[in-house]
Parts: sequence; structure tokens; C-alpha cells
Amino acid sequence: MARFNLAIIGLGFLMVVLVGARTGHPGWDWGRKYPVTHRGKCQEEPKLWPNGVVLYTMDPRFTRSERKMIKAAMRHIEHHTCIFFCHSHRHGLRKTLHITFGVGCSSKVGYRPLGTEMRLGVPCFVKVGTVVHELLHSLGLHHEHQRFDSHRYIKINFNCIKRGHERNFMPQSKTRVLSAGIPYDYDSILHYGRHTYSKRRRCRTIQPL
Repeated sequence: MARFNLAIIGLGFLMVVLVGARTGHPGWDWGRKYPVTHRGKCQEEPKLWPNGVVLYTMDPRFTRSERKMIKAAMRHIEHHTCIFFCHSHRHGLRKTLHITFGVGCSSKVGYRPLGTEMRLGVPCFVKVGTVVHELLHSLGLHHEHQRFDSHRYIKINFNCIKRGHERNFMPQSKTRVLSAGIPYDYDSILHYGRHTYSKRRRCRTIQPL
């Protein structure tokens, strides 16, 4: 079972960061080897959704089981936060999260007045945690390993990272994001594993210090 820690992140509502190596991306392999008591986050305050309500549209190309998993991920977040997802059948709207079918798993970070795009491909539906991961990005959360202070806890081996994925490991500016003083969390669902996007299995992209 995933564990949770509530943290106030602004605009008068609560957000939660979901963690647990067994709930997310296959690359999240820290597990129990590097346990921590508190759960961390890396959040960009100006990009929060107004009043915690996320109006979203869903690509009709998703299969029934894929739509079911997306909704399960949303319910998971709703159950542990003050965030509420509201489905709209009107596509092309502004101020809306557009969940589209495509290649890879990705999402723009946070609320955008012209609309936030989240893209999910077939590999994203192996585990519900992968969908939760991308939804958290859409809510305004960055990767844990991209915290401005991550260099104190991990080493990024850029020579091991597949070309084109380097930006997913670059730390964010301290002026752009905040951590609310929460300790670094190796087990965060927003933390990559040791071999995520590695050129070869024996080459670790992330090493704990």
C-alpha cells in the first residue's frame, strides 16, 4: 500500500504526494533500501489549478480498460487530497486538462490558461502509478530528483542517460519551485529509479549519495 504525507502547497488547499515503489513506473526501484519518514515534493506554486478543480477531456481513442485506469488514478488522488477532477465532453476548451493518446508518457506541469496537455501511450497503462505520476505533473508537481537541492542526495550520471532524455534529470531553479522544507524522498512516486532511461542496464542514471 502506498503511503501519504499531506503538505500545504498554497491557495488554501492541501495536496498529497503519493509514494511507494510498487505503485509506479517500473523504473522506480528504490523501494525499502533507502527508506525515509517524510514524503517530499517539488511544486511550482503559480501553476496550481484554481480552487483545486481540474476540468478534463479524454481522447476517445483510449480503450475501455485504459479509461478505467485513468479514472482510477483520479479517484486515488481525489480520495487523499482536496483536488476534484470534472470530466467534460467538449474538446478544445481552454483552462482544461487534455488527456490524449500518443507515444510515451508525459504531461505539461501545472495549470495553463490555454490548456494543459497530458499524453499517455500503451506502455503507460502497465501500472496505475504511472498514470498517477503524470496526473501529479499536470497538477503542478515536478520530479523529486529535479529538486534544486537534489545534488545533496543523488548523483546524476549524464553519460548513462539515453539521448533526448537529459532534460528530465536537470534540477529545477530554486526560484521556480518550492519544497516546503520537506525532506528529500527517494521513495516518491515522482522519483526516477536507478536505471530509468539508461543506455544499458549496468549503467545507473541515478546514484544515491
